[in-house]
Amino acid sequence: MLPRRNPFKMLALAAALLCAGRPVLATDLRPAISGYDINSLTLAWDTTNVTLVAAISTSASFATAVSSGSLTGNTTTYTNLNLDATYYFKIKIRAEAEAAYSQVSISTQANNAPSGQPYFDFFRFSAASSHTATVGLGWDTAGNQDWTNYEVQYADNSGFTGASTRTYQLPPVSLGGLNANTTYYFKVRARAFRGAATSYTAANSTPTLPMDLANLGETVYETTATVSWTPLSSSTQALNSEGYRLIYSLSESMIPLVSYSSTSVPGTSSFLLSPLLRNTVYYYRAGALGWNVTANYSGVRSFNTLPVKISQAPAKIAVADWSATLGWPALPAAPPSASAAGYRLEASTTSSFTGGVTLSSATTDITRSTLTITLDANTTYYFRAASLNSAGGASYTAGVTSVTLAAAVPQVLTWSAAQSQAITVYFTPNAPIPASLSCLGYRLEASSAPFGTGAAVISSVTYDNQLDRLTLPGLVPNI
Repeated sequence: MLPRRNPFKMLALAAALLCAGRPVLATDLRPAISGYDINSLTLAWDTTNVTLVAAISTSASFATAVSSGSLTGNTTTYTNLNLDATYYFKIKIRAEAEAAYSQVSISTQANNAPSGQPYFDFFRFSAASSHTATVGLGWDTAGNQDWTNYEVQYADNSGFTGASTRTYQLPPVSLGGLNANTTYYFKVRARAFRGAATSYTAANSTPTLPMDLANLGETVYETTATVSWTPLSSSTQALNSEGYRLIYSLSESMIPLVSYSSTSVPGTSSFLLSPLLRNTVYYYRAGALGWNVTANYSGVRSFNTLPVKISQAPAKIAVADWSATLGWPALPAAPPSASAAGYRLEASTTSSFTGGVTLSSATTDITRSTLTITLDANTTYYFRAASLNSAGGASYTAGVTSVTLAAAVPQVLTWSAAQSQAITVYFTPNAPIPASLSCLGYRLEASSAPFGTGAAVISSVTYDNQLDRLTLPGLVPNI
């Protein structure tokens, strides 16, 4: 006979078997990052009204938990995390099985705060106009990656009221669009690609440069030069300056300096440089001064002082119809301050050498003491000579004047008719105009011996420049 089974035990065993085969219930809470800073992370998940269990670890297996425990609500924040580290986060409803965890991997931002104050790269400073000043700015990156972004905050006041922000990567950088001659304050912080930002550095300040000098130019003499510009003097700070400085040298490298000129008067418009060497190249830089007495120097400019003057007005050596030759005492070849790079002879139809016609002839042979210049015939000219520097600048002598000869009557266009005591010479007269091809009149000369041998000279003159003949009466027959 078989033993009798207990029906209640059979029912309990069947229920247990059914429970063992049923899948584990798990709620997907969908955890995600909702906020982060340089070393903290905030996690959020779907809202629930139950007690939860969460853990964060640097291990995907959660062998070692950084933090774990029960919580309620739908967010939690973990602070003081390691930089540049990957973390794993899991969360589940407490009543659910261990396998019900929802998991996500997350990372902190690898950015360090820039150290110290920002510094200034003055080689990057400029101010082409009142509103386009530029400063050069750098900072210590504190070992951050090259792709790290940095936010530069700047303002024209130490409280950073109304501050602006620009984003850069590797320093140094050029920050433009600033007002000229204005003090600005700067501070920097690092920001990672996800947006987490460090604290700002301490602030540092500098004035921008005043504007570039406009209309910078030189008026040069033998032993002095005047450098001039349009002054920067205004009640508007960006249009103003704190004065000017000029440095000058005999070397294009500006080393060593010969001297400098400086003023703190914004209305100043020129400096007189004196004494200077004659016939010498000088190099200079000039600029307006800012609040910290830093000059916004121009590029290197140069000028040549004029050479020593020729000691006297040019002497007339030969004046013909179509040319004139004049001369002067030559200058010594050395030293340069007592010499010149060459000479120029000028001839003008006006005594002021302006307007009219001015002709010239030049040489670079400093030992030469004469020059010939091609001119128009029958014309009054004013002459002057000049010693030249290598740039063509001239030191002029006093002037002299002379009239070139009229164009000669061509010999092939003359013929004669002789009587016993007279002779008539016929010719084609010069044109009545222009003056260079005309004349005031004509003169006919005759001598019984070659001219210049002392024999008597007989002449006939007319001031009718269109007359075509002249007669010499009273001659001795048969000579």
